[in-house]
Amino acid sequence: MWEYVVSVGSTVLFISIITLILPSGKIFNFISYILSILLIFSVIKPIFNLNIEDLNLSNNANFSIVLDEEYVDYTMYLRAEEKSKECMEILLNENIKADKIEIVYDSANIQDFSIKNVKVFLSSEVIYPNDSNIDIIVRIKTLLSKLLGVSEGVIKIIE
Repeated sequence: MWEYVVSVGSTVLFISIITLILPSGKIFNFISYILSILLIFSVIKPIFNLNIEDLNLSNNANFSIVLDEEYVDYTMYLRAEEKSKECMEILLNENIKADKIEIVYDSANIQDFSIKNVKVFLSSEVIYPNDSNIDIIVRIKTLLSKLLGVSEGVIKIIE
């Protein structure tokens, strides 16, 4: 790469010096045309020297992709927040008010967004003094398990 930069740089320098020395007129136009073609060839020269085997990635078995862990954590966090908002909307559509929904994901599995557990913090407006809370809890677990694709055992309701 360094040789390529030096080659193009020296060609540009050479062309600049020649154009400064040449007198203006018909010969100047002809020489500048030839020098332009010379510059184009020096820029595209590496394309013609390219070997097809260099482009074949299957021969290079020792390459790997490294992901930035902070970026992966951040995108997983954003995805969990997005899912949390979806859950809040679903519950609001069912007239169930939750203060917060916490989704904990498996950070070891970055290929698949797998949820470890879900905590639903219910608003005090939802909690009733009689046994009807059990029906609400079952309804919440059913709704969220369908939305998130997890078992109902993963969802914890905190009153």
